[in-house]
Amino acid sequence: MLDKATEFIRSIAAKEDPRSFSLFGKSGTGKTHLAMNMYRFIYANLRAYQRPLSDIDPEYTITDLHNVRFASWPDVCRQLRNGTGDRLFNDLCRHWFVVIDDIGAEYESDAMMANLTELADQRLGKWTIYTSNKTVDYYDEKDERFASRLFRHNGIVLEITSVEDYNRRS
Repeated sequence: MLDKATEFIRSIAAKEDPRSFSLFGKSGTGKTHLAMNMYRFIYANLRAYQRPLSDIDPEYTITDLHNVRFASWPDVCRQLRNGTGDRLFNDLCRHWFVVIDDIGAEYESDAMMANLTELADQRLGKWTIYTSNKTVDYYDEKDERFASRLFRHNGIVLEITSVEDYNRRS
């Protein structure tokens, strides 16, 4: 798992074509911990890894630290449901580097699954980390369009099965 995370960070440093990094597995396996540490590394070293996105969106270039974002998907869903999430959703679509944590942790209505698929569409060609307690097979059944987008552009998809729940260790 760490070797793939390192590969992902190095591909950002090498200014390769953006892709996604997805972590699937049970609670307590370190998905959010790893994603948060990758986010912190990118945030702290942003100036060294800036990549203009003018080839993707001519009006958008990286100019400051606010173009990286860590978001909890359940929080995004809550804001979208109560009508206050449009700006957050748009920011998640546009920022050059985003972590979307805990997809699948909320009740997945058809509308929220459609939002997730739309977000994944908008994130194609941008650096993105997804974490979920569900499996890729679950998303294949729920909405294969979303699952398909995780693999586009050489996306890294890891299912963590051999790690026990850290929170339950004695």
